[in-house]
Amino acid sequence: MIALPVAKAMQLGKGFKSTLLYSVLFSVIDILLSLFISYYMNCAPGGITALISVVLLALVILIKNVGLLLSKKRYN
Repeated sequence: MIALPVAKAMQLGKGFKSTLLYSVLFSVIDILLSLFISYYMNCAPGGITALISVVLLALVILIKNVGLLLSKKRYN
């Protein structure tokens, strides 16, 4: 749960400062979203937090790869 927000931030950040800011932003989003979902689903917040973090990491990687493919296609 500590490394996943950093992994997401490293996908988007260009330098140390932007990576740090993205990491904090992703951490807050993960926690708030998981607490909201766990409250309404009546389940453990720790497990939901880990699940949300992994899902968001997969989405960030997918969005980054789609963006790269579109930019390559545009320049070809």
